[in-house]
Amino acid sequence: SAPMLDRARQRSRQLDHVRFVEADAQTTDIGSLGVDRLISRFGVMFFADLAAAFVNLRTAMARRTSRDQRGRLAFVTWQSPKQNPMFTFAGAAVAHLMASSDAPPARPNAPGPFALADHARIAQVLFGAGCSDVTITGHEVALDFGGGGTVDELVQFAIDLGPIGRAIVEDPSLDAPIRETLGSTIESSWSDGTFELPAAVWVVTTSV
Repeated sequence: SAPMLDRARQRSRQLDHVRFVEADAQTTDIGSLGVDRLISRFGVMFFADLAAAFVNLRTAMARRTSRDQRGRLAFVTWQSPKQNPMFTFAGAAVAHLMASSDAPPARPNAPGPFALADHARIAQVLFGAGCSDVTITGHEVALDFGGGGTVDELVQFAIDLGPIGRAIVEDPSLDAPIRETLGSTIESSWSDGTFELPAAVWVVTTSV
C-alpha cells in the first residue's frame, strides 16, 4: 500500500536505519533486501498462490542465512468466521432485509481473511514449502469496535465494510431499515462507547 508506506516514511524520518520497500512478497527476492526476519500481520492469507509464495520466502531467506542462524518468519491470521463474529454479525442481522444473492459460493481456501483459518492447512503449506520448527498457537481476545464513538458511527462502519453498502447502492430503499436494524443490534451490546466482540487468531512462527 503506497499511501501507508508514505505515511510510515513520514513518521520515521529520524530513523536512518529504517527502509520501506513496495514489493510483492509472493515473487520478490526477499534475500536481496538483506532480510533475515519476516513478520506479517493479517497479510499472508491474501497470497494468490500460498504454496509458491512461501517457497519464495523460504528460499530467498535461506540464501541470506546459514544452518547455524536460520531466518525466522512470524505471522498472525484469522481463525474461522464462526470464531470471529465481527465479520458476520452485521450481515446476519440484516439478512432478512436483503435479497438472496445469486453469486456462486466462495471457493474453499480462496485468498481472503479465512484462507488460513484451518491450522492443519497452515502446517501443510509451511512444511510443504520446506519450513521447519513450525509453531501454531491459538489466541482469543475481545475486541472493542466502539472506540469511544457512537452507535451511528459503528453502523456506518459496518455498512462501509462490505456487501451491505453495495446492497444499499443497488437499492437505496434498504438504507433506512438496514440502519435501524444494525443500530438495534449494536445497542443491545453497547456500553458507554464500547462494543466488544470475541475474536480468535492463529499466531504462527517458523524457521526458513
